[in-house]
Amino acid sequence: MVKIAKIQPYLPKHPETFCTNPYDVIGSAEEAELKKNSESLIHLILPDGEGDEIYQNAKKALDHLRSTNTIQKALSPAIYVYRQESAEFSQQGFILGVSLQDYEEGNIVRHEHTRNKPLKDRTQHIATTHAATGLVWNVFPADKTINTIMEEIKAKPAMFDFQKYGYRHLLWEETDPMVIGRLSKLFGVTKIFIADGHHRAASANEYRKLKLQQGESPTAKEPWQNLLTYVASDDQIWILPYNRVIRKLPMPADEFITRLADVYTVEQVEGAFNPSKQHEVAICLQGTWYKLVVKDHNFP
Repeated sequence: MVKIAKIQPYLPKHPETFCTNPYDVIGSAEEAELKKNSESLIHLILPDGEGDEIYQNAKKALDHLRSTNTIQKALSPAIYVYRQESAEFSQQGFILGVSLQDYEEGNIVRHEHTRNKPLKDRTQHIATTHAATGLVWNVFPADKTINTIMEEIKAKPAMFDFQKYGYRHLLWEETDPMVIGRLSKLFGVTKIFIADGHHRAASANEYRKLKLQQGESPTAKEPWQNLLTYVASDDQIWILPYNRVIRKLPMPADEFITRLADVYTVEQVEGAFNPSKQHEVAICLQGTWYKLVVKDHNFP
């Protein structure tokens, strides 16, 4: 149910020094260290400045990276296979475009609401630089045929192969229209699900709306009509702890637990614990720990 598209990105000459962690997980010490390197992506995704100056500096950083050939535009539109390997865990998926019309229609399935401040920030960043600088991580239901095509692409020599952040990073390029056509048909009958990057997805869609309001061409051939996506099989996911503190509830604690019971089986437990199974959540409420297990496993 999603329409995929080839992309023609700017690629780094030296990915091992150019690439960084996502902007929203980079601490101040790491940011300062990265900014000692004029060829780092950090200057584009976390520019210095205040107010509108931030976005103008992002544009200047992009212009600098292009003019110095730190990044160079790919010769042809393509899709890519990206793989991370470590002794502990490995994962792989496709990097490609997915129609933002599918986002509008719910074929790119969301599970989080977005907040206005970061949404405005990311939208302004795109509107000023006219560039997508971060991937949205999506997953698709495991499909043997799709994964077989991925392995066929990986049989060729990798375009990039380097070590960083404890992982070996590999990238393969595929330009064959026959291979891409096979993938298009397979993705055309499935939904994909956002694993991470709800604000990046929403801001890309806001930019698309802006371009359409300005009278730009509504054809899917325009890059801004597509979401820059890393999409992997759902059996490639490693879910890390995702902890949040809620300082104030909009209702009494006992009512909150009662409301949770509409969706979860709620069990009070003796002390702190980490979830050990799929569909399990741990919660501490006013010093009391509860184990929550989702009742309905048939997610949309």
